[in-house]
Amino acid sequence: MRAIGHDVASATEIVTARAILASEGEQLGDALGSIVMVIRRTHMGARPLETADIIVPVDRFELAYAMPVG
Repeated sequence: MRAIGHDVASATEIVTARAILASEGEQLGDALGSIVMVIRRTHMGARPLETADIIVPVDRFELAYAMPVG
């Protein structure tokens, strides 16, 4: 983002889980009824700069977070 003149001050993620959609199943090679994690990531500067929806199968990925404590 810095290359295009935007400084990222923070990022937020909202993580949920749901059944896979037919189109996602085709792309990921998973059957209908499989569960996926949905990660909605937003990079923030003075305003929202970019949002990405990331879809990952729960049986092939795990989420790990490090949180600094003041």
